[in-house]
Amino acid sequence: MIDDIIVIDDAINISYQNELEDTLLTEMNIAWYLLDDVAYPGAAVIHRQPGIVHPLFETHKGIMSPIYNLALPMVLQATTAINFNYQSIIRGRSFIQFPTHTKHANHAHVDTNEPHLVCLYYVNNADGDTIIYNETVDDIINLPGLSNDMLTIKQTITPKKGRVVLFNGNRYHSSSTPTTNTRCIINFDVKGTA
Repeated sequence: MIDDIIVIDDAINISYQNELEDTLLTEMNIAWYLLDDVAYPGAAVIHRQPGIVHPLFETHKGIMSPIYNLALPMVLQATTAINFNYQSIIRGRSFIQFPTHTKHANHAHVDTNEPHLVCLYYVNNADGDTIIYNETVDDIINLPGLSNDMLTIKQTITPKKGRVVLFNGNRYHSSSTPTTNTRCIINFDVKGTA
């Protein structure tokens, strides 16, 4: 598994970027589901950041979206670019967060406890940065009550259309609330080896 945080701008060509953006943000033919919190839906957390999710894939359910096959080549191109030996997808989802008047980091979390690579794709430009922390689940157990104050920031990445961020999935990370524009991402958790 990689230990670096790798940021690739224009990881896919502009026509593919536009197709993903149009499909997720303007077309009305995919289902979105309300989340009471984008990091820990349904859990007892102090601060909730609502959003909506479109599930693409789950290991135990298989393909869950008509756009899964549209999104998958992005993952394959990104993992190939860093010489990551792709094996399979654990989970794929798209999230939308709407602008708020208050900017803050959402709850730090890891997507799953099994070893994986996070492939995070920014569908559009927004100001809700992704925060990636120094600490991993090897340092601190992943709990819904985990406080961001217990963590130290390693890197922040601003959402930019066409940008992919790849990092070891054992690393805590969080989104931030956008204040000027809707924030849309595609998040795949990938099995494989570096």
